[in-house]
Amino acid sequence: MQNRNGKGAILRIVGIVKDAQGTEISRFAKDNDIYLWNWAVLVAHFLKMNFCPADATTYAWKGIDGTTRGTTATQFPANGNWTDYYGSAWKVQIGGGTTGAAVTDVALQSFIQEVTPTLPEIITADPILKIAFSSTFAFTSQTVVSETAIKANGMICAVNQSFPYLITRDTFTPQTVPAGGSITIQHELWFNGTPPVS
Repeated sequence: MQNRNGKGAILRIVGIVKDAQGTEISRFAKDNDIYLWNWAVLVAHFLKMNFCPADATTYAWKGIDGTTRGTTATQFPANGNWTDYYGSAWKVQIGGGTTGAAVTDVALQSFIQEVTPTLPEIITADPILKIAFSSTFAFTSQTVVSETAIKANGMICAVNQSFPYLITRDTFTPQTVPAGGSITIQHELWFNGTPPVS
């Protein structure tokens, strides 16, 4: 393994496929998973609500259904009730789409399943910071998986309703999960550095 030089931020996904007996049958890693437009909106809104919550600026984001939201009073977790509107609503999704990701994507190409991931873990090797969490998807019949996303939830105060939206999406080499088997996807958010080259 060779370390990359320079600093940056990258999103890596690592996948492990197991058969019905729990035996690992394949493993893969994919760098440069795509942060979507909604990711930037989420971060910008979080900063704005803590810099100057009284400011009327809003940041437009798109829900999974393609509807643009945020043109009225937008509320993300920085100014919201986590338990009422965000608790257990964020998920990791997988799908069977093969069209490459774009920053403007709003949904998986071919949704299959979503689950709640493990709690995020902060890992550090100065100056690198990494946040990692994993999600395991089980199947009763053979399934081909080739895309993944992190699904978030946003609140629109004007209608007192929350809406799902994606903050990441990427495709990877199609993985065939046998009947009774599973695929585990680990998301790794790297900061101040990038994963080593294998």
